[in-house]
Amino acid sequence: SIGKTMDLIDNVTTASKEQQSSIENINENINSLDSRTQENASVASESNTIAQQTNSMAQEIVEKAQRQEFLGKDLLTRRKKSIDLSYNKEEKRKIEILLKK
Repeated sequence: SIGKTMDLIDNVTTASKEQQSSIENINENINSLDSRTQENASVASESNTIAQQTNSMAQEIVEKAQRQEFLGKDLLTRRKKSIDLSYNKEEKRKIEILLKK
């Protein structure tokens, strides 16, 4: 009876150590995921900032180009008016908006 009790205590001790080790592994993995999530959020924020800056620069270039006179400008104006009708409505609207800028 004492032997069985000792065996049970040993089994519980072993199982507890295994469980503690598994919990520590899970905790390490969660910390790693959290760190990567924070890194991804930082990269996404930087990408958004760069996209906004690029968009602003592109708009400025288009505005400056519209104010300038250059050879072929009238060709671009005619091209702007002849949007390919094979585009669906949403694509056509996006192109029209971009061309108006």
